[in-house]
Amino acid sequence: MRPAILCAMLLAAGPALAQADGPLPAPVRDVAVTYRATGEKEQEIRMAWLVAQGRFRMETPGGALLHDMRSRRTTILMTEQRMFVEGSDEDRGPGIGLVPPGSRVARLGTDRIAGYDCTVWRIEPPKDSEGDEARANEACVTADGVPLRVVEIEGGEEVGRTVATRVDYARQDPAQFEVPPGYRPFDPQAAAPAR
Repeated sequence: MRPAILCAMLLAAGPALAQADGPLPAPVRDVAVTYRATGEKEQEIRMAWLVAQGRFRMETPGGALLHDMRSRRTTILMTEQRMFVEGSDEDRGPGIGLVPPGSRVARLGTDRIAGYDCTVWRIEPPKDSEGDEARANEACVTADGVPLRVVEIEGGEEVGRTVATRVDYARQDPAQFEVPPGYRPFDPQAAAPAR
């Protein structure tokens, strides 16, 4: 699965749903999860949630994304350049989340991934326009809101899969959800390769 797609799905900010209605929109306790993502390319992704502060962190080989679910502010860290870019998704409505508003949700069964039980949900978001190809996600989510597997389906075919390989329930260090010291705001001139 493309990291951007997975991240958009996991930046849930809406009210929690009961497990009978669909998966919880985000974990309810601190956790760090390592995933193996396949699709356009295979890579390892690490995600962590700092629940008390409503914060989320996603690390990929190229950098990290920090998201504050309360203020709906997102910060992208460019580790190689030691720069960051900040933005807000306040003007984009209620947020995307694992279950976008208007989605059809169906419980498909259960599974066990990385040593944890999860419920498999099929989530079919509404189409943006009539001619759009059908999209769906099958997500296996623990009872406390941790996504352990997300399969992205377009036009009836799997186009990406992200599966947890390790789950660590532990208090998260708040410093990991802040811009590191020494990083400066993004400067396109400084980030461009020298000619």
